[in-house]
Amino acid sequence: MTLNPHGIGSNFYNQCVIIIIGGDHLSGFIKVMEITLLLEVWLNKDEFCEDDLCVFEQLLPYYIDLFMMIVNRKEGAGMKLIKVHLLQHFMTMIRLFGCPKSFDTSIPEKTTSQK
Repeated sequence: MTLNPHGIGSNFYNQCVIIIIGGDHLSGFIKVMEITLLLEVWLNKDEFCEDDLCVFEQLLPYYIDLFMMIVNRKEGAGMKLIKVHLLQHFMTMIRLFGCPKSFDTSIPEKTTSQK
């Protein structure tokens, strides 16, 4: 399948995407992606003050609810995913260990991969 064979700004392609996915659902995915990218940039800061963490704590429940509502995965465990749950503990981990740049989960992640 070729994505957008008529060019990035193609009105035809955009209309097809809206018809297939649905305008409201598509805008929901776009909103989730925008917030996800903003959170990634924010989490890459070198340091956080308590005010930053308080703002994040207020935003996080909204983000998790929006993510779960829009993604709405039905297969397997559905939206009962440990990675979604662990987001609720982000502020505690930042307060305990500092900015996310200073800790790494790649070693534990490697132990769970199948060879």
